[in-house]
Amino acid sequence: MAHLEYSIITHEACLVQSKDETKLLLPFIKRCLKKERKLEEKYRDIHESGEASEREENCWIKHQCSVEVLESLIHESETLLKPDGRRCC
Repeated sequence: MAHLEYSIITHEACLVQSKDETKLLLPFIKRCLKKERKLEEKYRDIHESGEASEREENCWIKHQCSVEVLESLIHESETLLKPDGRRCC
């Protein structure tokens, strides 16, 4: 069973899963990334206009972090699914 591990010390997320679970979860993670990018862009635009409230600034930062984590998970998942099965870096 896949599960998400998050390290409070390093602030990194790791999705622990098998290759079969990766194949099933990857499309879902990509959809989540698409939604998070839209929200991040929305709050970035508000921030850049100079009209962002503190709440909107916090939302922008939250969505930036979510985008980074999801991009990392997608990269790791795609690396796991490579034919040679090797992990990079």
